[in-house]
Amino acid sequence: MADVLRRHNVTVSGCGKKLLVLGHGFGTDQRVWRRIRPWTDRHFRTVSFDAAGCGADGSGYDGFRHGTLAGFAEDLLAILDALGAERCVYVGHEAGAMAGVLAGTLAPGRFERMVLLAPTVCGVDREHYRSGIDAVTMRRMIGCMTINYAAWVREFAALVVDAPPASAEAGEVASCLAALRPDIAFRLAAVAFQSDLRGWVDDFEVPAVLVHAEDDPLIPAAAVRHIQELWPFTGQEVLPVSGHLPHLTAPGLVVGVLARHLTDVARA
Repeated sequence: MADVLRRHNVTVSGCGKKLLVLGHGFGTDQRVWRRIRPWTDRHFRTVSFDAAGCGADGSGYDGFRHGTLAGFAEDLLAILDALGAERCVYVGHEAGAMAGVLAGTLAPGRFERMVLLAPTVCGVDREHYRSGIDAVTMRRMIGCMTINYAAWVREFAALVVDAPPASAEAGEVASCLAALRPDIAFRLAAVAFQSDLRGWVDDFEVPAVLVHAEDDPLIPAAAVRHIQELWPFTGQEVLPVSGHLPHLTAPGLVVGVLARHLTDVARA
């Protein structure tokens, strides 16, 4: 069990009675939560971790097991087991959000509520599904990683925070991406943006709220509408900002969402 916690660099803080777990998405690590963590620490015992592959040594990454989001869902459940946590609240972003959904589909009793930032069941437009990015654009974006990774890091970081490459926010994302082994980053990007979970998560039943930036360059609003049609019990919050990482660029708005949807859970 200690190996699981060490492999994922699990960090625990906060003074609440209930457990809240933070799961980051592609291109970042657990540092991305630092702007909202003061709020979660006041209300929960907060857990964050680095997903498999984060860091220059690719710690914990298994090319076969992590070839789909299912491997990351298994990691999340293993972390809960290692912590002795029977139940938690989960806040996840992008691929981390969907890994949480898969975990919640496998073991719904482990999760009391979820907040899902920039979720999508399918990142690319496919036949009978037009709620993603077109396949050519997606292949070009991922393919550029293999040509000049350093240049791609600067461009991608600026894109997802909707700010100049020299901005502090873009610098934070670039720092996380630069710490990844380029070959692993390529594979993680493919999993994050080319996964197709349609049919796999239809039976998801954990109470959840979907959070989406008004102008997200990677996850169109139609993707979130598709999820809400799939899970009509979910709530939705549209943030009046641009960018793909509102917890980094607009933390006050994200904290507001957490306060509206999780304060009652913390007090229960």
